[in-house]
Amino acid sequence: MSTYALISLTVLIAAFVQGSTGFGFALISGPVIGMVQPRLLPVFLLIQMIPLNGYVTWRERHALDGAGATWISLGRFVGTFGGLGVLFLVTEQQLSLLIGLSTVLAVL
Repeated sequence: MSTYALISLTVLIAAFVQGSTGFGFALISGPVIGMVQPRLLPVFLLIQMIPLNGYVTWRERHALDGAGATWISLGRFVGTFGGLGVLFLVTEQQLSLLIGLSTVLAVL
């Protein structure tokens, strides 16, 4: 199986899980992409999640919580700078290890 076919299949499965449960895209696709093409992380995941999150937002627009969305957006904005700091401080190998450990901790 080619690299692109594996990534495509992984993204398809991850998008299905995210669309039906509300979480799981990065938990499923991140480790696979990290093993196949580590240099694609994390930008690939973020770009791939934009259309999916847009669709889910549109589908569930009647149930949006404006105040909650504001708070979580502020947290994400601040967390972005923490994530950038991690990217500048760790090597590619350390990043792969960090993603793997984070995934295991999230599952537990």
